Amino acid sequence: MFALTNEIRRYAWGSRTAMAEFLGRVSPGGDPEAELWIGAYAGSPSRLPDDRTLPQLIEDDPLAALGPSAVARFGPRLPFLMKVLTIGAPLSLQAHPNTLQAEAGFAAEQAAGVPIDDPARNYRDARHKPEMLCALTPVEAFTGFRPVADGLALLDELSVRELDGLRETLSASGLRGSVKWIYGLSDAAVPPTISALKESATTRAGRASSYARELQWILRLAEEYPRDRGVILTLLCNFVRLDPGEALFIPAGCLHAYLSGVGVEIMAESDNVLRGGLTTKHVDVVDLQRVLDFSDAKPQVLCGCQDGVGRTRFPTEAQEFDLSRLEVTDDVALEGGRPTLLLTVEGSARLQAPDATVLDLPRGQAAFVTAAEQGVRISGPAVVFEASTGQSPPSDS
Repeated sequence: MFALTNEIRRYAWGSRTAMAEFLGRVSPGGDPEAELWIGAYAGSPSRLPDDRTLPQLIEDDPLAALGPSAVARFGPRLPFLMKVLTIGAPLSLQAHPNTLQAEAGFAAEQAAGVPIDDPARNYRDARHKPEMLCALTPVEAFTGFRPVADGLALLDELSVRELDGLRETLSASGLRGSVKWIYGLSDAAVPPTISALKESATTRAGRASSYARELQWILRLAEEYPRDRGVILTLLCNFVRLDPGEALFIPAGCLHAYLSGVGVEIMAESDNVLRGGLTTKHVDVVDLQRVLDFSDAKPQVLCGCQDGVGRTRFPTEAQEFDLSRLEVTDDVALEGGRPTLLLTVEGSARLQAPDATVLDLPRGQAAFVTAAEQGVRISGPAVVFEASTGQSPPSDS
């Protein structure tokens, strides 16, 4: 088992205080801090006490680090990445490709000679990126498409003349046609449409309405992005609020934007993002529409299921990762046999190996336990997130 030093990524949407509070240090005076990366992704790998990176540890002995099952399924790499997100401002409206789309997109950009670090590049690897965010504080987000009837009801409540065409399209052609309508608006038409939307949202955001909270967000987005079609697109999206301990699963093709809060994120190891608005970064509406899932599925909000004393597991369809929340009081054994990342979010945890080696993990600290290490025990009091590879799918035999 190894203590990890993890890199903080600074993006404009990050918080100036929340990451520092989570890590228990003095708040920074510089740029917002957005993500704490915990894992083996090449862009920001975690480091061991001997200054090796986690990828180097895995490369030295993949079978010991990952276990035979994970190597057979995913190759000699850690297939998941854990992050802490501290969201001080809305993220871009975005979606991630499925495996076939990622493979095709990556191959096409490679063949076209697009540099891997080009800001206009969509596919930095050939993998899909299902992800899940588990709330540490209340988290708000837009996720997936709302049912057509609900979208029509919201447009009726707003009663914006400039959006009559969107309402007609949604009624006649559904979600796919409506997204095409939004992105087909002329550059000249977008600002007055958003201005009218802002005026309507200002009038209605304070009223008693089932849409009150999302209208407050739409108003804020309209003020910040007066020329961005993504503001209009949020009208078609579900709005969700997670309480601490709840999780939101984002499958491939799900349009989403995290808006506020702090959470632990787990994802398949990939950096493929297709943005559709609410950003100054590269937006590719053609490729985005190609990968979007236009179904109006209910948001996948998970409360978790009890799996042993103090363990809440958040099962998903993803094979790359498995996430659990451990409320540790008494000394308990870790499952073992799989590569595991541990992150303390409350209190202070202690890991103890069979050879009596001890590793303390106060709040904000993380560790990696190899698949070969059996009999590691954890004690608290603490709340710890445990990330490992997903359970092997059942055989056909």
